[in-house]
Amino acid sequence: MEVRIQKLLKKYNQKTILDILDMHFKEGTIIGLLGDNGAGKSTLLKIISGIEKDYEGQILYNGYPLKDCHKQRIGMVSQKPYLFKRSVFENIEYPLKIRKIEKKKRKEIVDGYLREMNLEAIKGQRADTLSGGEAQKVALARALAAAPKLLLLDETTANIHEEAACAIETQLKSYHEQMGCTIIFVTHNLTQAERFCDECVWIK
Repeated sequence: MEVRIQKLLKKYNQKTILDILDMHFKEGTIIGLLGDNGAGKSTLLKIISGIEKDYEGQILYNGYPLKDCHKQRIGMVSQKPYLFKRSVFENIEYPLKIRKIEKKKRKEIVDGYLREMNLEAIKGQRADTLSGGEAQKVALARALAAAPKLLLLDETTANIHEEAACAIETQLKSYHEQMGCTIIFVTHNLTQAERFCDECVWIK
């Protein structure tokens, strides 16, 4: 999914958080979004996802304002993901249930991500009891299970050691190649951005 931002202005209590004249995220690319703390990276992801609606300007998705059909194809993993107080399996399964995918197919998809993310051992554990790193992996698996065409990732590997972070990057690369999706990846790690992303965008 292609995303274009035009004349975006976002303020909190009269303080300007984001002021972007024009920004373009090309379809099918992995873009690293970098900037100092407080530059508005997380806020920008919330605006693109449709969570944050209080702003001036325009966000276009494949040339059109946000519609329900776009929302269903957008996945987002926040820096502190919200997980339901249910099992890891049920959390990953959730977006498939609300899309009314039949039970056998749901299990096949969820089992695949449990295996690929090395989460099989904790699939029955309640998600609210997980460590930060485990929670991030579950949230990412849940996002990928919904087959998004636009994936928004906010410091997704920040709470995970380097070896596991590289494994997640490999998983994301594989998903990207299979689906041709657009990934916007917020990180403070320039080395990681250079390794993982096709291009980088800085916001101030």
